[in-house]
Amino acid sequence: MKTPRGQHAHRFTPDDYDAWERDYRAGKTLDAIAKAAGCYRSTVFRRLERRGVPMRPTATYRAVIALLQAGVPPREVPLVLDVSVMTVWRHRRTYKETRRHQESLDKS
Repeated sequence: MKTPRGQHAHRFTPDDYDAWERDYRAGKTLDAIAKAAGCYRSTVFRRLERRGVPMRPTATYRAVIALLQAGVPPREVPLVLDVSVMTVWRHRRTYKETRRHQESLDKS
């Protein structure tokens, strides 16, 4: 298994994943869990996602959506938050899809 220079591959157990899920549901961030486990944030994210754990929105996501809802033009949001245009586009798309999904549930 390839790893960054100086790091060793980790083999996590189902008990580790249970602990990650418990910690995340208790409010710990993905970054904090990954740091404690000695792995990447993406590893924790993927494992929790596979278990069906609902992910909380990131601070960047909340900031992008708040600015868009406040009427800031989408092309100016990256300048205000110092993020890429792609980040704004991705968060905006996710927000629209989530709203559409919620509206369809409300109609049922």
